Amino acid sequence: MADALLTLNAGSSSIRFARFECHTPIPRQPGLVGQIDGIGAAGSRVAALASAALTSPPWIPSSSR
Repeated sequence: MADALLTLNAGSSSIRFARFECHTPIPRQPGLVGQIDGIGAAGSRVAALASAALTSPPWIPSSSR
């Protein structure tokens, strides 16, 4: 099992997360990033990307889950 660090940022209606490998040199880049927006609302959205920054997320409409 690889050592990794998971960071969470929880707001009132969103959660953002990133996973960092501990064995990579500093400054570390996240190997996985994602977010859940609109928690509790009808139009909630989920997005996650591996090995990339979440600059233009591929939103998944809540109706397709």
